[in-house]
Amino acid sequence: MICVDHQSADFNRGDEVLKVYDSFLKNFEFITEEGLFANEKLFINKDILLIATESIFDDILRYKEYSNLKIADRHKIAGYAIKWLSKLKPIQTSNSDINSLKVNNLYAIISGLLFLKYENNDFVDFISSDYFDHLMYETQFRQISGKCYASRFFLIEKLINSGVIV
Repeated sequence: MICVDHQSADFNRGDEVLKVYDSFLKNFEFITEEGLFANEKLFINKDILLIATESIFDDILRYKEYSNLKIADRHKIAGYAIKWLSKLKPIQTSNSDINSLKVNNLYAIISGLLFLKYENNDFVDFISSDYFDHLMYETQFRQISGKCYASRFFLIEKLINSGVIV
């Protein structure tokens, strides 16, 4: 489980940023090698991805300082990941037939969902296509705060672990 405790004596921001950055690279490999975009010409701009990852940590630190929290849980990381990945759009393409907005929004949502903890359930089976479409719409046309996404992802995780389809 990924939690971020900025006040801990053993907290090393650089190490934590790199862990999350590496997980985003693995998510990209997943969607391009095994996922919906396996045959597409996509690449990830690692500089933009690093800026997005650092921005996640910057927002979480500000939120923690404002709220007097010690630890940022996986829901907050997931929420801010969706915010920043959908905003900065690190996936790029040379193929004009691919909707890069859609690819980046899908990547942001999947990356956020992968931070959650599921008890013997594959989250894909528990998220309805209607709700997924709603998330895709929001990431493209609305500016939802990372805090709002974090709250939602807390509830999504609870519902999925209870066997409820979202």
